[in-house]
Amino acid sequence: AVVSTQSTGDHLNEVSIEPALEAITKVVSSTSEEEKTVGCTWQAKCTALVYLQVMCFANLFILRQYPEAVEKIKVLLFKCIESPQVEVRQEALPAVQDQG
Repeated sequence: AVVSTQSTGDHLNEVSIEPALEAITKVVSSTSEEEKTVGCTWQAKCTALVYLQVMCFANLFILRQYPEAVEKIKVLLFKCIESPQVEVRQEALPAVQDQG
C-alpha cells in the first residue's frame, strides 16, 4: 500500500492523518489468509511500522491535537506486538517501550 501524506513535505494535516493511518492499518491488520491473497507479508508489516514510527516522530506536535489518531496508533502497535511473526513484534516493541 502506498501511503502519501497529501501535504507539503512529510508533515501531516487534518486531511491526511486518516488516509495514512487507514493504509497502515490495512497492511498491519492483515491476517495470514489475507497475506496469501493480498501479499501483505511480515516484511510489509515491518516496513509499515518503520513508516508509522517516522510519521509519528516527524508529526509529534500535530498528532497531539488528534487524540483519536493517537489511540488508533496505539491499537496498531499493540496488534503488532501480538503478531505471531517475531520480526513484526521486534519492530513494534521500541515504539511502546519506555526509553527512560
